[in-house]
Amino acid sequence: MRTHSLLPLLAVLTFCPPATAQHDHVVEAVVLVRFGSGDLVLNAPLLNALVNDPALAADMRTFGGEALPHFAVNIDLPAAHLAGTFQLHLRITVRAHAEWLTGARDKIVDIVVAHLRKRLDVLVYEQPMSQLAERREELSRRHSKLLHEHAALLARAASADVDNDAVNRLRDVIEQQSLAVRLDLATEQRANEHLEKARAEHVKARDSLREQRTALGDEAARIEIEMANVNQRIITAGPAEAASGQVPKLRDQVATLTQRLGGHRRQLQRLDEELADAHDLLARILEQLPASTLAMQRARARLDSLESERKALADQAEQAAAKRDAAAHLQAQAEQLQIDISVCRTLLTDIQGKLARLEPVRYELLRQG
Repeated sequence: MRTHSLLPLLAVLTFCPPATAQHDHVVEAVVLVRFGSGDLVLNAPLLNALVNDPALAADMRTFGGEALPHFAVNIDLPAAHLAGTFQLHLRITVRAHAEWLTGARDKIVDIVVAHLRKRLDVLVYEQPMSQLAERREELSRRHSKLLHEHAALLARAASADVDNDAVNRLRDVIEQQSLAVRLDLATEQRANEHLEKARAEHVKARDSLREQRTALGDEAARIEIEMANVNQRIITAGPAEAASGQVPKLRDQVATLTQRLGGHRRQLQRLDEELADAHDLLARILEQLPASTLAMQRARARLDSLESERKALADQAEQAAAKRDAAAHLQAQAEQLQIDISVCRTLLTDIQGKLARLEPVRYELLRQG
């Protein structure tokens, strides 16, 4: 039987009262079966073959014994259904006393449904799972074998053009290193330009701060001299000057000069701090400039060395390219094997997909008294 995918199985059972009051009684049920689309399509002959077999008869005899001398099961599919969905009409005819059947009706249906479930589980899940798994293992072995053969051919081809590959790899390495060195050189040049620009700016800023501090220091010194002169006038003031109110004015002048001097001293302190920061930044820049210049010199020397290696490698590349042509036949065989590997991988992927879509069957009973 071919393998197929399954969706969940839902069973809905509806029991009908005995059709007659005679010795033969009928129990009816509707079973809704759902599973994924595949090669298997349920039909009445198949389902009747599943429920009318010795295993179910043995289960019924074990349960009913002499109280159940005869039973028969018939399944029909009269209703239209969606793809992968089947509505099974189950008709169970039992020969038994009505009193006994009253308590045994549910059990009889359970036995039939359990048997149907067991057989359908095997038919639509367990057997396909086993067959798909076996096919997967077979394809996996085939895939591994093809990969091994392909790898062997590629190894033989690689041995014929190993020189060409080595030259190409070395050329790629040189190109990558050259690119990296050019990038380093450009980076160092930009850094050096930035440092030179920063140095010039900080020298200019430092000189400007020095000029400001010198001017402010001179102004503070002038104020101190003026304060000293005014204080001296206050000390040497005579009675006439005191009487004329000149001394209070001189004292007010001293207070004003003192306030101006305090402001100048605060500005001088701020300028001293800014000058210290400027000196510190300039010192750091000057420390970095020699290292940046040395890095640029090293990058230029490395670039010249790589260029010499690249020119020497050009002759080796021509010789290696000629040897590589000998591997053309082996490459053609490897390409054919690659096609076989792709086909095998496609089949294996399809099997894996079918296995992934398989799900255990699920049932749900809906009883009616």
